[in-house]
Amino acid sequence: MKGRKPPLDHIHDHGYAEKYLRDPRQKKKIGIVFDPESRNIESWNVG
Repeated sequence: MKGRKPPLDHIHDHGYAEKYLRDPRQKKKIGIVFDPESRNIESWNVG
C-alpha cells in the first residue's frame, strides 16, 4: 500500500458508506486496493 491509508479507513473518513448505512439491512464494507500499473487488485479488506 506504499504509505496509503487502509481502504476501510479511507471509506470511513470520506463518509462514502453513510447513505447506505441508513438502510436497516446487513451490509459489509469492502475496501479494495488496486495496483495502478497492472490495474489488478492488490489487496482487499472486509469490515
